[in-house]
Amino acid sequence: MDIQQIINGRIGVGLGYGLGRAVPPSLGLRLAELGFKVVRRMDLRKDALPLIHQLQDQLGEPCDLCVYDHGRVFYLDVLRSRHAVTVAATPGQRLPVHSTASGKLFLAYLPSEEVNRVLSVKLPGYTSKTLTTPEQIHQQMQTIRKQGYSVDDQEFEEGLWAVSAPILNQQGEILAAVSVLSPTSRITPLRSEEIIAALTETTRSISRRIGKVLSSI
Repeated sequence: MDIQQIINGRIGVGLGYGLGRAVPPSLGLRLAELGFKVVRRMDLRKDALPLIHQLQDQLGEPCDLCVYDHGRVFYLDVLRSRHAVTVAATPGQRLPVHSTASGKLFLAYLPSEEVNRVLSVKLPGYTSKTLTTPEQIHQQMQTIRKQGYSVDDQEFEEGLWAVSAPILNQQGEILAAVSVLSPTSRITPLRSEEIIAALTETTRSISRRIGKVLSSI
């Protein structure tokens, strides 16, 4: 499998929510449930990236688009900012779910069986703030589901703050996540509210776009 094909959005990964058009059977996607029409016509990157670029321009901070892939976060796109910010991920990279904003977001929306599987192994600590026990993560998952977004406050990398919000299908299932990153030095209560409001509006808009695609099939 060519990793560049994944980055270009031509094949699906993870839970198999139609990320592109050409889907090899070997990926084991949930095609029986989703149908080939969804996989062919629902181009996630095509629908999402224009709005993510607008978000990045509005906030001036790095943004990324990622999906869940068998216990890891898989990054499809990473948009850099005009600021000198070290971004944790690059396109095609996989990062842990328990210590990233997008990863915790996926856990909050995934079926309990998958969450239990992911949390059944030892969870490494990357900083002093990393959540490393299932109890801590389950508690935060409740907060994430209630507020509709997830925050990583230096849990994966010292000095880096991130927030992630979901792209949902018509059934409220998570398809992907969009995140905004910033150095903690630029994060104030007012700035975090500004970022979260802009991010959640963007992901709602993307979800509505995808809903129109699905309803037309």
